[in-house]
Amino acid sequence: MDSLLRAVVLGQLGGTGDQATIDEAKKRFNEFMKDPNASGALSADIRYTVYSMVIGHGGDEETPADHTLHGAAIGIVSVCQQYDR
Repeated sequence: MDSLLRAVVLGQLGGTGDQATIDEAKKRFNEFMKDPNASGALSADIRYTVYSMVIGHGGDEETPADHTLHGAAIGIVSVCQQYDR
């Protein structure tokens, strides 16, 4: 339950433009892109939230990965919709 709550709280903070949260999401995203297998690079429970923030608030550094992330986000949403039925 805590992991779900964490994703919701981070999503709300990022959605309201909390710069510290957005900066942390970008930092974690960039670390994850350098080495997705690194220990603790980006927890699975907040991965979708971080992807969403980076897509919404990404800069030049994150732009090349946007298309890949967009495809991943569509896949995640599709899977979530299947379980929502």
